[in-house]
Amino acid sequence: MLDVAMKEYSYTKKMLMRELGEDSRLSVTDLAKRIGCSRNTVVSNIKALEKELGLRYGIEFNRPMLGLAQTHVIRVRFGRKPSAKALRELFREDHMAQFVALTHGDFDMFISVTSTSAEEYMGWGVRTTTRLLDYMPEFFPSMVGLKHTGFTPVSNEMLRRLSGQRAEFDDLDTRILVLLNSDSRQGYKEMARKLGENMETVRYRVRRLSGRGAIRRFTAMARKPPTNYNTLFFVNFRFSPRLMERVAEAQRYYLSGEEGVRIVNRFQLLALTSGSDILFGFGCFENEEQAIRDVVLFHKEVYKDDNPVINFAMIDEVVKGELAARNIDIKKDFRPVSLLTEPAKEE
Repeated sequence: MLDVAMKEYSYTKKMLMRELGEDSRLSVTDLAKRIGCSRNTVVSNIKALEKELGLRYGIEFNRPMLGLAQTHVIRVRFGRKPSAKALRELFREDHMAQFVALTHGDFDMFISVTSTSAEEYMGWGVRTTTRLLDYMPEFFPSMVGLKHTGFTPVSNEMLRRLSGQRAEFDDLDTRILVLLNSDSRQGYKEMARKLGENMETVRYRVRRLSGRGAIRRFTAMARKPPTNYNTLFFVNFRFSPRLMERVAEAQRYYLSGEEGVRIVNRFQLLALTSGSDILFGFGCFENEEQAIRDVVLFHKEVYKDDNPVINFAMIDEVVKGELAARNIDIKKDFRPVSLLTEPAKEE
């Protein structure tokens, strides 16, 4: 059953979210043809979505190709909970923390960290723990192993640090990536003006970056999802016989939850992890009851033979980065557990 909030959005807006989520650089003409409406209808509906959902156009990167080898997701409990203002100041200059949010539930804060190496991540961990000591933090870190679906945007600060560090990307490549990461719908003429470069040079570089696989997709993100209960969850369990059958059942459930066209996907990010937890997810739900049913009760039922431990919290306030919710074709995008037997190509 569709959520109440989702019913308020027209078919045109839902389809625009899907098309822009899959390729945010599609022209107004192409969007009109795909959806079956006029150019004016496309323009007016995009403007409405930008206002209603805080729509932003960015990039979903192939992080390892950029040298961003590791992604860690960390749930934190505090002895004394800090204010959002204090955390903003603490993480303001932190280029490795891509997303930080205060939460309520089984943990108090969530951090997503991207690093170029294990050594860089360890250094970040020591610095961050030291700076948070007054709040008596308890960290539960996990490293993303296989991403089923979804992403966390990469900050421009992190991208700028790639310049000169990777032989494959020179300064112009980096500036182009930063520009597109800020607004991936801008045209080549506008980009050339901002970069002080020839338009055909810019066009060639963008195509080369895409062709190399550094860019997975140009995408649209709703920074203000129309859902009241945006939830982060971590799952751990004891391994017992026939576990893979239960994993397959869970995967079918994640996909079945996306029947029909929604303004944003219910399950935004799902990943297998190693460390404190085995599974990590981010979902957009209409209310607490729905979130508990689709996350806590579902996992407890499917993994009841494995004594599941579920840590579940609602996002209260984003401290750093952006809450990026999308509408993409989950069935086409989903990477199943079977890919663990193949060489890893992404985080």
